[in-house]
Order: sequence, then C-alpha cells, then structure tokens
Amino acid sequence: MKRILAKIFPALFAAAALAAPAMGADLRELLAATRTAQKTGEIILVVDRTLTLWKKSDAGAWQKTLEAPCGYGKLGLTENKREGDKKTPVGAFPILHAFGNKPNPGTAMKWRPVTPSSYWADDVNQPKIYNTWVESAKKIHGEHLADYYQYDYAMAVGYNADPAVPGQGSAIFVHVKSRSRWTTAGCLSLERRDMIELLRQCHDGAWIVIVPEAERLVHF
Repeated sequence: MKRILAKIFPALFAAAALAAPAMGADLRELLAATRTAQKTGEIILVVDRTLTLWKKSDAGAWQKTLEAPCGYGKLGLTENKREGDKKTPVGAFPILHAFGNKPNPGTAMKWRPVTPSSYWADDVNQPKIYNTWVESAKKIHGEHLADYYQYDYAMAVGYNADPAVPGQGSAIFVHVKSRSRWTTAGCLSLERRDMIELLRQCHDGAWIVIVPEAERLVHF
C-alpha cells in the first residue's frame, strides 16, 4: 500500500522524506541557541514524552547520543509547580548528582548510594531541610528513598534549589518507571535500561531542559 501511495503522491512522500531530517536539524538549532547551551556541554532534553541526550563536540556542534520515551507527572507539566500537585516543572535545571538503591551502574557522575536512613525532606514547616537529602535515624516527613525500586537508578534535578522555597515542590528526579504506569507524582520516568544508559553517558555538569513543545526552548 505504501508503495502504491508513493506512486500516486510522489511529491508528498518526497516532502515527508525531506522533513524528517529537517525536524532533527531544527531541534538541534533550537537547542544550540538556548541560554542553557552556553552553560554546559551536556543537555538532557525532555520535549513532551520524549527524552534525548545531547552533547557538544570540541568543535561546538551538538549531537544527539540517546533518545527514549519518558513519563512525567500524572497531571502534566507546569511552570507554577506546587508541593503535591502531581505535575512536573517546566524549565532548565542543573543535575545535582546521581543516586540509587543499586550500585553505581557505570556513571561518571557523582554517585550517592541510598541507605536505610536516606530521606528526601518535603515538610514545608521545616525550611532548613525542605527539598534536600537528609540522613536520619528517625523517620522524617519526606520520601524514604529505600522504599522505592524506582530509585534503584536515579538523578536528582536541581529544581527549587539554592535556595529551596517551601511549598514550591520537592524531590524532582529522573528515575526508573513504575512497572504499571508511565506517570509519576512529578518526576520524570524512563525504562530501566534507558535510565542506566542515560547514567552511563552523563557527567557532572549536565543540565536538563523540560518543555511541552520544542518551540518553548527559546525561553531557556
């Protein structure tokens, strides 16, 4: 059928063939023109439900080295993130470090192993530790990281950090997807194999840019 349609509408198929590489080239150009591209040589780009990894060559050209489907907050993306809203923040943020319940899978990034005492604090009434990793022998208000297989392999995103504002959202990670769904409480999720590959390719100093459509890259 495809061959028949190609014979009937040759111009249409030719245009489509030309458009595919052009779209990739356009995305590369949009990324290269961002403010974030001036800060780092490694960008994790999330456009809706697709995650790509881009690296800048010594000559200054951006090349895509990884592409994978991803999930995000159950209630979508937002530029007005609030604690518990089940939305993923839009914007450009540094990757703070990698971490996990499992051993380092081979990343060159700073790797922080999860312990039985590891929490990510989310109590708005404790501003000094809000949205930070805390080692505590006592249970505290926040995510007990060891309880989640999704955090076998993960990255901490520097959203609402330096300083953290209580109530504007906490614990934004890139992590392994749930076995039953793609959506999250506000993080980004990847298939386990893709999460491991992302970690293996990334280095300290990487940034992540999250947008609903490529045209929004101009703002970051």
